Amino acid sequence: MAEGAALAEQDEYLHPNGQSTSEAAFELHVTATARSAVYDRPGFIPAGELAVVSGRALGYPGADLAGLAAELCAALVWKAAEGGWRVLDADAVEVCAARVRELRGEPEPLPGRPPARERPPARTTTEGIGRFGEPTARGGAASFRCARCGEVAGVVRVTRAGAPGDAGAPPGREAPREGGGLAMDCFLGGHHRTADRGVLDAARALIDRGSVDPAAIRELDWGFWALTPFYCPDCGLNYCAADWDISRAEDGGFREPAMGRCPAGHEHMVDENLTPDPERAPRRIVRMDRSWSFDGEDHVLSAAAYDLHLKAIFDSAREDRPGFVPDAYLDGLGADTAMVAELVDSRCWERADGGYRVRDWVEVEWWVGRVAERRRRAARNAWISVRTEQEEVLKNAEEARRDR
Repeated sequence: MAEGAALAEQDEYLHPNGQSTSEAAFELHVTATARSAVYDRPGFIPAGELAVVSGRALGYPGADLAGLAAELCAALVWKAAEGGWRVLDADAVEVCAARVRELRGEPEPLPGRPPARERPPARTTTEGIGRFGEPTARGGAASFRCARCGEVAGVVRVTRAGAPGDAGAPPGREAPREGGGLAMDCFLGGHHRTADRGVLDAARALIDRGSVDPAAIRELDWGFWALTPFYCPDCGLNYCAADWDISRAEDGGFREPAMGRCPAGHEHMVDENLTPDPERAPRRIVRMDRSWSFDGEDHVLSAAAYDLHLKAIFDSAREDRPGFVPDAYLDGLGADTAMVAELVDSRCWERADGGYRVRDWVEVEWWVGRVAERRRRAARNAWISVRTEQEEVLKNAEEARRDR
């Protein structure tokens, strides 16, 4: 026992959510998540599972598995659930499930449709407000009420090709959509997602039936998650934008994810990630203010030159030549020489042997870190996939022995 505990304390693993656990806890996480997919309960770890998984199998003989499970919960990798634990690491669950499907020759889920998830039980506030939406008088739309103040949290509606559908626009000023889709109004200005006819028919059927569950809308298409941002799956209730504590940041003309904290303290993304700024155009000017520029000076670039700047930096990190932009790379892109000259004149780049050196070391270091994290995650997913295959082989061998 002491040997396993000592090993667990010596090594540390950083999870994608930024939380650290011991390597022993990470190995328990990988093994238990792999087994959850192999035994057709992806993401759920029964309480009796710890009795099946031994510390020796994890590579940590004598490790306290109950303690490791508590460690994973403290790091928000698992959370306690009725009868066991629920895995919060969605990437790991999907990697395991995908590997099991591949090994068994099972088809992939329908493109664009997320897997059905466990829905929270129906609940209502003291005022009788639940999460279910009701059809509006206009038809083809459902209205969802805020559980805290009773106001409209959001309206979700089906739009058909050529019909008005500019989500969030004032009545009478909607622009016609080229294709049909689902729109959301009354929450952070609204959103719209195109979808094929079958998905739209399913959405319309849910709405027309009444008492439509926002969780059911999300299960129709991955893109529809952005159309029910008012819904908190942890509470099982909806909240209007005024009752979410919302923070948003800007980065290079793109909106970063808008994160919100519901009145109960649960944090979720309430606006889509990296939505292009509608005002961003090739002729638009990007000002790198001295307060955040790499050299403490103002830099003004056209949007096109700034886009080349960012792409070249990302590719330099990805191709292990951080901050160096070869002439051959620019030729391959067909980069406009005027944009390159603009970057040099603005002192963002400088001429070097065989290409250009990026002076914006802040952006270079940031992208180097991002690329390193992507590679680390790829290696992690490869190990999770291998462990899933091992557990599938062990299960098949066990079933073969029982059948003899």
